[in-house]
Amino acid sequence: HGTCDDGSSKNGTCTCNFGWAGPACDIECTGGSVTPCSGHGTCSKESGNCTCYANRETGFWQGANCDLCQQGYYEANCTSPCYHGKTVPTTDGSPGGICQCDQFWARLACDYPCPTSNDSAALPCSGNGYCLDGHTSVGVCVCDQNYYGPNCDTYCHPDVICTQFAHAQCNTLTGACECQDDADGHWAGAKCDECKRFYWGDLCTKQCLCFGHGTCDRGTGTCQCFANPVDGYWAGVSCSVCADGYVGFECLSKNVRITRTQDIATPVRFKMMVTGEGKHLVDTLYGLSYVGGRPVLMFDAQEQMIDSMDLNAAVVDGWVGTERIFLMTS
Repeated sequence: HGTCDDGSSKNGTCTCNFGWAGPACDIECTGGSVTPCSGHGTCSKESGNCTCYANRETGFWQGANCDLCQQGYYEANCTSPCYHGKTVPTTDGSPGGICQCDQFWARLACDYPCPTSNDSAALPCSGNGYCLDGHTSVGVCVCDQNYYGPNCDTYCHPDVICTQFAHAQCNTLTGACECQDDADGHWAGAKCDECKRFYWGDLCTKQCLCFGHGTCDRGTGTCQCFANPVDGYWAGVSCSVCADGYVGFECLSKNVRITRTQDIATPVRFKMMVTGEGKHLVDTLYGLSYVGGRPVLMFDAQEQMIDSMDLNAAVVDGWVGTERIFLMTS
């Protein structure tokens, strides 16, 4: 497994091939001649034993084959520090190591402490629950019944703490009192004695059939459609259509009718500029008028033409939206 320095003037020593050692090159390097020292160390030319790497670039290795992480390091490359735990071999036998956390530490590097009480005792989860610790866990508390908060330090029972509310529950994250909102009732209001939006009935368990566009009477379930610039202007038994005078997907746009120019009191100046059967659209919000068909002319409140739009089609309908106008052409 090497070459001999032979000849009358040579000394007859061997130069070993990669992965072999010893005076006669008959000692295979630890870890095998193909990948000596698992690729994580150097092989002694004399004995074939490994000297493992120990630096941030190539990792901190140990073991006869240099296939295990040194204590205090983990992962497949043995470069990541293990902060509050001990390094153990991988479960599948692959090179590297796992950071096995001390009690009440969590996450891969064991660098995340379990939440503790805010007093000097610093009890994990305030003694009112248990922590999901370990390198495969996230280090959060699972609180005992009626205890809440990240460290389980907040006690809450609706019948004890939330007596000022008619129908209360404890917030699952903070433990603060809030209105009940589950299958047994959907409540709202300052005293939790009103049905939550979109619910009705004696126990506020029935859902309003108003397509989300209105509330309903608590006693009958009759829809009371929204009519405001935030939720839209809706109508119909189930609030499924736009109210008169409004259009668009959210029923927020005013439906300003476009008519034939000759059918309305259009200023003479407009009529002179309109060819054929023109249309007239008034945008009262911005004080603009749109007149004509080919092209459409734009006038300001002082009846001065400020722009024209050649749509290459006749305007047949349209409406004014909250931020733009909509023109239908043919």
